[in-house]
Amino acid sequence: MRSLGQLDSAFFYLDKALNIAEQKHLITQLAYLYSSLGNLYEEQGNYRKALTYNQESLKYPIMRSGNFIKSCKCRTPPCFMLKSRL
Repeated sequence: MRSLGQLDSAFFYLDKALNIAEQKHLITQLAYLYSSLGNLYEEQGNYRKALTYNQESLKYPIMRSGNFIKSCKCRTPPCFMLKSRL
């Protein structure tokens, strides 16, 4: 997203989607949205916010094939190593 120079747009639309998902209690979408926001903050080099948003994403289980799972590809593993950079 950085290479496209559209981080501001990404934040804007993710924030809109997050508000809708919170209002409608869309649990799986909340996990993906928090993770995506964490990824954007990581791209910006804002590791504290990246860690906060990625940790928030882990509070929400993901539904796959009718089963809840605790993790998925969208959750950036490197973000959990960011604590050493803080």
